[in-house]
Amino acid sequence: MFEKEAEEYANERSQKLNIDQASLTYSCMKVAYQKGAEFGYNKANKWYKPSEKLPEECTLVLAYLFEETEPTLCKYVVSNQWECLPKRIVFYSNDQVIAWKEIVLPKEVTK
Repeated sequence: MFEKEAEEYANERSQKLNIDQASLTYSCMKVAYQKGAEFGYNKANKWYKPSEKLPEECTLVLAYLFEETEPTLCKYVVSNQWECLPKRIVFYSNDQVIAWKEIVLPKEVTK
């Protein structure tokens, strides 16, 4: 995964830095880019079961509920209770939540 992007990145950087594509530095740049991209992708797509880990209290998350087919916006309010939004405020217990995922907002990019 991300091999093509890693190759493009390494080619671009090696041209700017006058690095030979057969060098160890070029290979390291390519591998580092690929591993970083895979780590970020996996981190962004990580779903947890309530039995494995619970979110911090009052954190907004996406949650798969037992009777739903689409993820629902929920907030983990107190031990073993989930307040699900926006359609209605309903409290669910951990056994009704199949999986949850943190909502990670992008950071502002400044130049």
